[in-house]
Amino acid sequence: MGKLRFLLALWLAKLSVPALKITRHNGTDFPGSLALKLCPDFLRYVGKPGTIIAVTGTNGKTSTTEMTSEMLTACGLAAPAVGNIGKAVSHAAVDPANDVLCVELSSFQLHFTYSLELDCAAITNIADDHLDWHGGIENYAADKAKVFHNVKKALVYNADDERVTKLAFAAQTAPECRRIGFTLAEPKDGQIGVKDGWIVDMSGIAGGEAGKSFQVAKVTDFTHLTEPDGTVYPHLLADALTALALVLGLGADKDKALAALKQFTPGGHRIQTVAVAKTSDGGTIRFVDDSKATNAHAAKASLNSFADKSVVWIAGGTDKGNDYEPLKAFARAKVHTLVCMGLDNAKLVREFTGVVPEVVSTDSLEAAMTASKAAARPGDAVLLSPACASFDLFRNYENRGELFKNWVEEKA
Repeated sequence: MGKLRFLLALWLAKLSVPALKITRHNGTDFPGSLALKLCPDFLRYVGKPGTIIAVTGTNGKTSTTEMTSEMLTACGLAAPAVGNIGKAVSHAAVDPANDVLCVELSSFQLHFTYSLELDCAAITNIADDHLDWHGGIENYAADKAKVFHNVKKALVYNADDERVTKLAFAAQTAPECRRIGFTLAEPKDGQIGVKDGWIVDMSGIAGGEAGKSFQVAKVTDFTHLTEPDGTVYPHLLADALTALALVLGLGADKDKALAALKQFTPGGHRIQTVAVAKTSDGGTIRFVDDSKATNAHAAKASLNSFADKSVVWIAGGTDKGNDYEPLKAFARAKVHTLVCMGLDNAKLVREFTGVVPEVVSTDSLEAAMTASKAAARPGDAVLLSPACASFDLFRNYENRGELFKNWVEEKA
């Protein structure tokens, strides 16, 4: 059966045939060409490249994979970001120019995968997402956990996420594999984290002694991962710690890797300031595109990056069964106006009325942007962080972000 899956994947990779159907847990069809576009099992039968790193998680996969790729590239390796981003693995794996593949894996791809034996692997976090497809959080987590199976060098896990931590220590790995936890708090033995404004390693991967605190770099050196006032984006710092643990766990040059990480700029539609508008009193209003935040967990991380009562928050779209309860404390602290943008805003309006001072319901980008501009005050950020999928009004989250940016440039 394994070789049959391999031949099927190769056929799909070459022909991009969309006709094959695979059945979800909920009984609906899932396009086979999308499910197998990456086909990690393909790697079992291909001799090149010799080194493979994979990243999965509910949020942070793309940023972490891109950071990993940039650091390894700076170390002189051909290490493209592939899979769920960039080129399909079934194409990249047979390119002799590649030294390392940095692979972003979705839960859908992992669901159909059974034979991974990666050099390094990470789970950034696990929160409710795509549960309608997977049939519940336990199935979703079990599919994510496949990335840890038989890891050879470095298993990197979110030590602040209890579910991920349990999966990490339950995983069957190669005997020499190191388990490295990352945390935004002070690290414990075997972890990399943050203390007194420094990235600190207690795992031994950064050159210090395992179990002893070793200062790696000042957090403020990573200017692209912070607000203009120096406030750190917690979720991007977590992604940076994950990527750093992966590349150092692989054995990359620490100084070259850190230099590349300090220059890293997150990709489009991830907490990206697209414009700064001046107000009549000399103040400014920032417009921030975080359209990639398609679930409540991602939106919570974004809201946590801003000053209290400084956010006009644009949210809404195709709800994915979101539980908004964990978001409410952050919204109450950070948001003074919520602008709901979607064809069905009833759930958002119901959940956040009384949580934030003002809740406005709109059914188009134009109406949402007009309401947001009117509500914004000097010093505010107008934050597009929808917590929902985009398919009610837009082609995809990229289209949503681009139209947001276009509106701002033309009318703000």
